[in-house]
This record gives sequence, structure tokens and C-alpha cells, in this order.
Amino acid sequence: MFIPLASAIKTFLSKDGRNKIRFWYCPSKAEWPKHKLVDDQVKASSCAPTFPSKESHSFSRKKECDNILHEWQMYFAKSLKKGHYFLKFEDKKEKVIEPTYAKGGS
Repeated sequence: MFIPLASAIKTFLSKDGRNKIRFWYCPSKAEWPKHKLVDDQVKASSCAPTFPSKESHSFSRKKECDNILHEWQMYFAKSLKKGHYFLKFEDKKEKVIEPTYAKGGS
């Protein structure tokens, strides 16, 4: 569903350098008539992703954060500066606190 749409947008944008898409900020409290129209259409839509857990924005965001965190941990583990410029933080049970992005980070 999204691939044909993305393809059409790409074709439109590449046809002419002057073609562009402009996004307008219009808060819902402004009660713009098209908000209700789009809201009604989205709520009436019965299109469900094939793999909902793997196509959701939250899943993608979590996966990206996990990848970045893993990359940082691997880089830090190999770093010669470890122990010189950085401190290891431990919890009350003397377990090392690993860096995280959740709930404000560690």
C-alpha cells in the first residue's frame, strides 16, 4: 500500500525540480474541516498491516534505538578511554548500570 504511494511521490518530485510537498502546521483545535474528514477516513479504514508488530512506528523506533545503543556499547567496550574518563555506575546491588534510552536513560 505504501510502496506505490512512495513511488508516485518520488516520480512527482523527480519530474521537475520545482515540484515540492509542503507540510502545514494546523492544530486540531483550529477545527479545520479537513481534519474531521481525514480523521473519519482513518477510523473507518480496515487496512491492517501484514505484520503489525514489525511495521509499527514504535517497533521501528525501538529497533533503531536498540541498534544505536548496541553500537555505542560495542564502541565503548573497545575504547582505551574506558576507566580513565568515564565512570561505571552501579546500582544498590553493585550491578553495573548499562546505558539505556528508556524512561530518561540511565
